[in-house]
Parts: sequence; C-alpha cells; structure tokens
Amino acid sequence: HMEAGNEEGRATVLNGLGNAYNILSRYDEALKNFRESLDIRRRISDRRGVSVALGNIAMVEAFRGHSEEALKAAQEALAISREMGDTAGLADGYLSLGDVYQRAGRAKEALESYQESLKIVRETGDESLLARNLSSMGYINTVLGRYVEAFFFLKDALARKRAIGDRAEIRRALTDIGIVEQFQGRYEEALKYYLEGLSLAREMGDKGAAAILSTNLAEIHEDQGEYAAALDLLVEGERQAREMGDKGQTAFCLARVGRTKHHLGDLAGAQTALKEAVGLAREIGIAPILAETLAYQGDLLLSRGEAGQAAVVLKEAVSAAEKAEDLRLLLMARLSAAKAGRSIRDLEAVLKEAGIS
Repeated sequence: HMEAGNEEGRATVLNGLGNAYNILSRYDEALKNFRESLDIRRRISDRRGVSVALGNIAMVEAFRGHSEEALKAAQEALAISREMGDTAGLADGYLSLGDVYQRAGRAKEALESYQESLKIVRETGDESLLARNLSSMGYINTVLGRYVEAFFFLKDALARKRAIGDRAEIRRALTDIGIVEQFQGRYEEALKYYLEGLSLAREMGDKGAAAILSTNLAEIHEDQGEYAAALDLLVEGERQAREMGDKGQTAFCLARVGRTKHHLGDLAGAQTALKEAVGLAREIGIAPILAETLAYQGDLLLSRGEAGQAAVVLKEAVSAAEKAEDLRLLLMARLSAAKAGRSIRDLEAVLKEAGIS
C-alpha cells in the first residue's frame, strides 16, 4: 500500500492511522494523518474520499475545541455528499455536523442535524449508523432536559450496538444512559452503567473515555456527600485528560476538582483549580464548559464574601449557558446569580420558571 504509485492505497493507510491516533486521543497526530489523506484524495479527484477525510478532520477539530475549523470541514463534507447524491454519505454528514454543533454548545442546531440524519438513515437500513444516530439523539435530548425522550433513544441505541458488537459505541451508550439516570437521581442505576462503561474503556485503552467516566463516577460520590472519594476520581480524570492534551476535558475535570475542594473547605485549592479551568475554558471557547466553570467560580467567590465580583462572574456564566442552550447549566447559573444578588424575588422567579416550588 505504501508504494509511491499507489496514492489511493497510501491515503487509505493514512486514514487508518488517523483513526488509530484518534482512538488513543492523540489528536495532533490524528489530524496530521487525516490532512495528508485529504491532500491525496483531492489530488486524485476522489470526491467520496475527500468527503470522508473532511468528516474525520471535523471530528478531531471539534474534540480539540476548534469549532470554526470543525464546522467548515463538516459543511464541506456534507456539500460534497449532496452534490454526489451519496445517501449514506449525506446521513453520515448530517450526523457529523450535529456532533460539531453539539461540541460547540449549539444544541438546537445539533438536534436539527441529527433529525435530518435520522430521516435518511432509517431509509438506508444501515444498522451501525442508525445506532450511532440514536445515541446522538439521546445525548442531545439530555442536554435539552428531555430525559424521557433521551432514555428512549439511548436504550434503543444500546440494544442495537450490543447486537453489532461495537465496543466503543457500547461504551458511549452506557455512559450516556448513566448520565440520564444520574440527572434523575437514580444513582444505583447510573453506577451500574458507568462501571460497565469504565471496564470497556480500560479494556480498549481509551483514556479519554476513562477520564470522562471517572468524572461521572465522582459526581455520584459528590451527589451523596462523599467528597474525598469524589476528589480522588477527579484528580485521576484530570491527569488522564492532561496526558491526552485534551484541553476541554482538562478544564471540565479541573472545574469539578475546584467544586469538590470547595465542598471540603479547601478554598485556596478550589481557587487555584477554578482559575486554571476558567482560563482553559475561555481559550477553547466551548460554551457549556465555560458556563459550568464560571458558575463554580461564582459560588466560590460568594463563599469568600466577594458578592460583587461573584455577580459579575455569574452574569457571564448565565450568558454562556444561554448560548449553550443547556437547561441544566442555565438553571444552575441563574440560581447562583440570584443568590449573588441577594434577591429572594429573583430566586423565587428562577425556581418558578424551572417548575420548582
């Protein structure tokens, strides 16, 4: 395959290497191989290959927090599939575009893209792509606070993925179902899904998934007041995220480390972790991560008696949560902002709007 004259074969090998590096969360090396594959596909006028390479580049750029670059690549890939009349490519293209929107915190646009993909893929009968799409529909409905719909899509996806035997996709579905169960306070069920997912992630050597699942397990300990156990898992998740160079996941873990240290009374340690988390969140520009880190930082400032500064930070947190269209984050940020303003009326208004009395 690597002979000089076999350009198509070389592009295929480069694409395979890119996928391998992506699984290992070595995003710079993955991107390098995908771009080389793209250059070859363009040179030999392989339109379908160009579309696939662009989709892969969009995926990696989204993971790295480069939303504009990811969006540009995903939209070009979709346009090529549309021009070619490639039904399977179109379904995959809409799915990839939805993933980019989701990573950028643009939930409603992500949902619209996933719905377009789902309409096409149900007609094609591609079981693997259908399972991935159902997972994406489940995840984005979770973000939008629609837990019943999310659970329906995710259980369907998990059953299909188990039948196919795709361990990476099974792990993803297990994680997402665990999140839905946790958000509804069903901790034992959530724990069951998370632990199975973590076992699969470790078997596959998927450090990124292991870091996320460590964070999810920590949240269950936090929700039950077991902060020391939570901190151990979060520090491990942060270490794995740093090793991978995943700034988004590092910021997410640091924010949770800061929140947990706050609960444990280590205000100085909390401040250090949250300051770095906010810096990283601003750098990558992903609205949901920025909203969450700012909300935790605002709560810490309130605890330190700095209500004025807290109000400024929490106002930005509310704005970021609104941009992300994440109802859970928006409620969290607005409740903290109401506390910062010491306004009982504002607090009651937030609770009433959320349906909490």
